[in-house]
Amino acid sequence: MPFRHFFLIGTLCIWAACPSESETAPKEQETIFDNLGGETPTADAGQPSDNSNTSDAGETPGPTPEPTPSDAGVLPPAATDAGSDNSGPDEAGLCMGDYTITSQADLAGLTDCVSITGNLTFDSSDVSTLSELTNLRDVQGNLSFKGNHELVNLQGLSNLVKIGGELLVNQNNKMVNLKGIENLTTIGGRLYVGYGGLLESLDGLSNVVSIGGGIFIGANSTLKSIDALKGLTTLESYALIRNNTQLENLNGFANVESITGYLQIDSNKGLLTLDGLAKVSKIGSNLLLKGNESLTSITGLMTLNEVGGDVHFLANTALCSSEVDLLLNSIGLIAGETLNESNADCEAQADAGLFGTSQDGGAGYVLDAGITLHPVDAGHPSSGGEPPPVAADGGPVSF
Repeated sequence: MPFRHFFLIGTLCIWAACPSESETAPKEQETIFDNLGGETPTADAGQPSDNSNTSDAGETPGPTPEPTPSDAGVLPPAATDAGSDNSGPDEAGLCMGDYTITSQADLAGLTDCVSITGNLTFDSSDVSTLSELTNLRDVQGNLSFKGNHELVNLQGLSNLVKIGGELLVNQNNKMVNLKGIENLTTIGGRLYVGYGGLLESLDGLSNVVSIGGGIFIGANSTLKSIDALKGLTTLESYALIRNNTQLENLNGFANVESITGYLQIDSNKGLLTLDGLAKVSKIGSNLLLKGNESLTSITGLMTLNEVGGDVHFLANTALCSSEVDLLLNSIGLIAGETLNESNADCEAQADAGLFGTSQDGGAGYVLDAGITLHPVDAGHPSSGGEPPPVAADGGPVSF
């Protein structure tokens, strides 16, 4: 990878990682709709890739290409020579420069740090507790955890309120959640959570209300919940959710109303619904859903009325193509092209107007022009029945 993407302190990198080309670590350039032909746009366009680097949707991916740092968030400051400006805090608790932690003993010099002006990087095999960092409130650069095989959470960072750059959590084999940073409210750059062998949730991020860069959550084989992200109302850049095999929903995005960049959801074998996206009305760039083999419902996207780029649904083998067509027809503005390919063939359901089935096994549902669900046999123009039922309070029946 280009030298300019790495910043060296002594012999250790402080950017996301120092891997060889064969290692599974964050990479920079995200390819964009390669199969469409033509010139590949830059990552600044905020567009996803149809070509995720998996041989099929279920496999754990190899190195994950990532958007350029301009999309990812605040670039780390230029590195200084090891030990030249990070000798410890001043009287106000300000710790100057970048710090790379390679052992538990390295934390002893940070006990009085209230603010770190550069990056704080944990790249170690023996750090098991962060208790020395209880005074830390602010990391002005990036906060990175990579290859820390003893950390199970982030307990010890209870007073951390702000990260100026990115939060990167990558290849921490024992980490089960992010508990310990419950007072964190702001991440200035991207959030990257990847390759977590035991990671079950993002608990610890429940008070985060602002992420200035993109969100990448990928290759976490035991991740079941992203509910801790419910404090977000706007995604300021892209969201890429890839190859989290046990993730069943996206309820962590339940309060998100707009996504400035692209939304890419691919190769999540256990994903069943998109109900967590029910408040999203606008996506600034492309929308791509690919290879989510258990996904059966996309009703969570029915409030979407504007997409600033392309909309592609590819190889979601349990998702009816007819349901995709209904969604595409309901979106008020799609600036780019649409593609509905290799999804489930449910022609019989489309002919009957089915959009799903009721819990008691009764009638299916159809959509009217106002994107309202009605039972097929209850008065919708396509059924010729009586007017649809109403609830006791005069509102629509909740199905």
